[in-house]
Amino acid sequence: MNKTEVILTSAGSNIPALVNKTLKKKVTIGKKESGAPYLVGSEKYFSLSHKEKLLCFALSPRPVGVDIEKIVEKDSVYGIAERYFGEKIELGDKESFFLAWTRKEALGKLLGKGLDSEILSTDLSLGEYDTEEGKVKFTSWFDEGYLVTVACYDDEPIFKKEFKKQQEKPQGQEKSPERVKETIEEKENGEKPINKRKRRKKTPVESKESDVSAAIKGEAEIPVESEASEEVVEDSN
Repeated sequence: MNKTEVILTSAGSNIPALVNKTLKKKVTIGKKESGAPYLVGSEKYFSLSHKEKLLCFALSPRPVGVDIEKIVEKDSVYGIAERYFGEKIELGDKESFFLAWTRKEALGKLLGKGLDSEILSTDLSLGEYDTEEGKVKFTSWFDEGYLVTVACYDDEPIFKKEFKKQQEKPQGQEKSPERVKETIEEKENGEKPINKRKRRKKTPVESKESDVSAAIKGEAEIPVESEASEEVVEDSN
């Protein structure tokens, strides 16, 4: 995998399994002291973010950062933009606000320092950011009221969706005439019908939730340190 890949999925998905599927190899997800996740057993860079029912993660051969936000209408965010952002955000332009916000969050993750005052005050409206390693580019996708933004060194990152298809409940097997007769006789004798079919044992994935997945639910975001970020997080949750 030489390109950056961004995968959008549901918050309850098995992230380690999806990462293994994408990389076509088995790896584990660790957590740095900062709280940022990383891959153990792979040279690929890893970033993830979640918001309510959705979660996204990015895999890349170079440093990467990803952020997802739900686009909501709150007047307080425009005051935050006016006070802290390098970009000019018009009142009521919620798409532009969250585009700027997700770019800043994603960039903070790529740089490994989180969201700070320097990133907040930097104008990222051109969709690029220069670093010593090269030019970071921002790519965004709108999806049913959510906005996903990745910061990476690729020109055209790949965007995928991984959602389980809702499976139809299997129809009950038709009983043979002999089995129907046995069931009737059992009921008449006060006996409980015996289900001779053995229950399928749950796999380890089904029976025990991954510790990493559990950690992801509450600690997916890299901690933000600035006063502005605390205000936005409080307003956007």
